Amino acid sequence: MALTKPLTPLGISALGLLVERPMHPYEMYQVLMQRHEDRIVKAQPGHAVSRSGPASG
Repeated sequence: MALTKPLTPLGISALGLLVERPMHPYEMYQVLMQRHEDRIVKAQPGHAVSRSGPASG
């Protein structure tokens, strides 16, 4: 059985954005900044990009 890690606040925010429409990780970052959600989750420009790629292993 595969173990799963709990979602982080940034992961939950990313999933919420993807429910709205498909978007590039950099666009997700821009939307978070426009909505001032960076006060809630710690978002950095390269953070979402590095986390959204295919899982290794």
